[in-house]
Amino acid sequence: MTHDHGDEPFPRHALVDLVSVEEAGRARRQRAQSWVIGAALTLLALGMPVRRVLFVDPSLWQGGDGAQPGSLIAALLRSAFGAPHERAWYLVSAVGWGASLPLITGMLRRLGFAHSTTMLAALTALFAPFVWTGATLPVSFGPGVFGASLLMAALFAEPRRPARVAAALLVASVLDAELLWLVPAVLWAVRKDRRAAVFVATAAVGYLAAHYGSSPARRAWLSDGPLFPTDARLASLRGLLSLLGGLGVAAYGLFATFDPRRRAEESRPPRWIILWCLAFLFALIPGHPSGHLMGAFWVPAAALGLADAYQRKWSDERIVRWGTVLLGIQVALALSLTAILSVTDPLREWRAAARQHLEPTDVVVTDSAERLHLLRARWGLEAHGSLTPPAEVVRDAERASAAERRVIRDGPPRPFEVPFTGQLTLQGVVAVEEGP
Repeated sequence: MTHDHGDEPFPRHALVDLVSVEEAGRARRQRAQSWVIGAALTLLALGMPVRRVLFVDPSLWQGGDGAQPGSLIAALLRSAFGAPHERAWYLVSAVGWGASLPLITGMLRRLGFAHSTTMLAALTALFAPFVWTGATLPVSFGPGVFGASLLMAALFAEPRRPARVAAALLVASVLDAELLWLVPAVLWAVRKDRRAAVFVATAAVGYLAAHYGSSPARRAWLSDGPLFPTDARLASLRGLLSLLGGLGVAAYGLFATFDPRRRAEESRPPRWIILWCLAFLFALIPGHPSGHLMGAFWVPAAALGLADAYQRKWSDERIVRWGTVLLGIQVALALSLTAILSVTDPLREWRAAARQHLEPTDVVVTDSAERLHLLRARWGLEAHGSLTPPAEVVRDAERASAAERRVIRDGPPRPFEVPFTGQLTLQGVVAVEEGP
């Protein structure tokens, strides 16, 4: 039996078309799989939130002049669904973490890595213990991972579009202000493209003007010298170095990026990756906000390093086998850290007592920033902290007493304060002892 293919003895063009259609279908399935798994990660983070108060950042949930631009996302969620600020930030953090997976896997596939390699490397980086912890806290860390992944994907895109890189930098900085530290790495990456460099510099200056120029505290960062002493900045650096250990297995990805032992035919990562990974050194600059969970920019870099190391050192079969083992170890480390944080929570007993004995109409006065966060942001109670002016405390206490609402003191009362209805202890609300 013969087939008529015209003058062509073999249907090469038809075969090419069939292969192209098959490749396009495979790429769509891989992208869909990444988004589905990313959505599953979001649900997992929402289902296992860290209830311990680790980072108290009032700009995330209190609003006001010092609010971060990323707080707009939580504010929109709060307006749309009526959720408290902290609950909205749990959602924002989890969504940012889960949505980072398709960005990272898409970037790695465009660089030529196999789909199984990209998925294992990306998941291992995202399940680094401190990354998982940040994704399950009501902080801007999850959006920061998304912003860093978006920016790195824009830098590796072919062709690289200057407007896209600048827009990615601006979006990343809005989601997490620490990503502005990546400007030197971005400028080095686009140094041969003057138009791109102008776009990036304009985006960085515009963000600085909008963000830091709107708050007196931020203006002091630019004009009046450090807001935090040197020892606080050094403590932040020590914290960052401990976060490097918190990467777990993913730390190998960062070290593999700098591995000089490569064969002649193996390509090296671009040099701007070095500046990207060393951006944490900017924690030493004056005015760095201590107490903020940092290191989101390490996640896409660690995934890239892991994928590169896997593909250089192992066959496809060994990548699947040992990559899965390493991912399992990483997940076990992450979940162990969550369990340890829960068991060692110093406010665990106090939180149980407060939830049992406090009423929604109570007015509470406390000297603890962590307890104030729980009272205000998590439980929605009217509460005052040690920074509240005494006159305001007295005024609100008298107003609450006139409305027959309880005024509760968490801790011993201070001389200037009015008589309280009771004092919160682990055993319940008891009569306030006479102070001096």
